[in-house]
Amino acid sequence: CIKSTNVPDLFIFASFSTISSIFKWAPPNFDTSTYNSSIFSFSNNHLNILEVTDYEITKYGENFFKFKIKEVVNFLCNILDITDEVSKKELENYTLKAYKKFHINFDLKSLYIKEKNKIYLNNVIRSCNDFPTLNDLEIELKSDLLKMKFIEARKKYPFLFGVTDVDFSSMLTLFDLSNVNLFDTCKVIKYILEKIILKLKVQSFDKNQINNLVYIDEVWKYVTHSNNNIFLKYIFELFKTIRKLNTGIIIITQDISDLFDKKNVNYGKSILNNCFFKVVFKLDFNDVNVLSKISGIDNEILEEIKLLNKGEAMVAFNNNNTRILIEATNYEKELIEGDNNKNISGFK
Repeated sequence: CIKSTNVPDLFIFASFSTISSIFKWAPPNFDTSTYNSSIFSFSNNHLNILEVTDYEITKYGENFFKFKIKEVVNFLCNILDITDEVSKKELENYTLKAYKKFHINFDLKSLYIKEKNKIYLNNVIRSCNDFPTLNDLEIELKSDLLKMKFIEARKKYPFLFGVTDVDFSSMLTLFDLSNVNLFDTCKVIKYILEKIILKLKVQSFDKNQINNLVYIDEVWKYVTHSNNNIFLKYIFELFKTIRKLNTGIIIITQDISDLFDKKNVNYGKSILNNCFFKVVFKLDFNDVNVLSKISGIDNEILEEIKLLNKGEAMVAFNNNNTRILIEATNYEKELIEGDNNKNISGFK
């Protein structure tokens, strides 16, 4: 993970075997081919929530369709603010019709490629182009209320209306949140994280699985833009459960006051208590007071935090604390700031 003072915030999910990232910027001159990576831009790309993935098939088997219909309907009801059972049932029926037009049903075999002139030794799942999208679902709608809801959704979430056009199986996937309304998008970000965690759960049964990492920078922005703290609550749940998936989690914020204000304090304290490593840079007087009330850190250490210089930090783990100086090498500076003539293929 790389951050420069010349760029905005960062919110990343990362895996050492299959790295996925969610953030608000990409480093200048970032070459996706160098890292076997891809960038998903919420402004330009699409994510098809009706597509069925291989790990969903592995997880749910013959029950995949029942799960998928329920997931799609619940997600749409969430982002469309649909609460009445009548509209929910209508949406479920329209979703079934959209799948039916693509010959997808409760039979697991309907998900696999069938070609007259080809023989597949193993089942090959349909390509992303062979699944219905929200565009197809919208065509099926007869309810005026749902039609209106979908028009509003298309304006808020244009990236949900189309075929998935990014390879999420890449070594590194970057989710670019530039020019995104976080208040609207937090529900979608939570959905994406849930899909990533589901994939990790399936992979946890693989003996060859490598460790993973969830990295969330400027977390306060996602907390303050989230309805009813749904995002902070989900992060809190990850802190309690994610270790079972061979996955760690890092959160970063420049303003701890938002993370630990009155409405968030219980989640904030629980998250802090579940952090094995805590890295604290220089804080202003108000933030030091907040930290002293909820962290249990010794006053002597808090005083040292006030005296930290630029680039210095206090690292706390177990009952140990140490002061460190963080410096970027010339090589790292060139990578962060961008150098068209620099070969970064060997960067690790």
